[in-house]
Amino acid sequence: MRYEETDYLRQEHKKTESRLHEQAKSLLSTTDSAVCDVNGLHQKLVRLSDLDKENRERLHTLHSSWLPERLTPIARDLQTLATQVKDFCLFVQDSTSK
Repeated sequence: MRYEETDYLRQEHKKTESRLHEQAKSLLSTTDSAVCDVNGLHQKLVRLSDLDKENRERLHTLHSSWLPERLTPIARDLQTLATQVKDFCLFVQDSTSK
């Protein structure tokens, strides 16, 4: 009877080890997948950070050079037009008051 008990315990121990081994493999697989996901998220954050930095640099360039280059001639033309309108209004005013 002692041999049967020992044999039974060994078989049960072997089954338990087998189940634990499968669970460990499953946990390792899940962990590997989670690590890959986290690494992917970190890479995405780095890309987003780089993109944000590039966008900020372009925005600064836009405000410091591109925009003034485009607006200065427009502002100058508006100033010229305002002067011409003012002169025309004075001319009309002088013409009607005589």
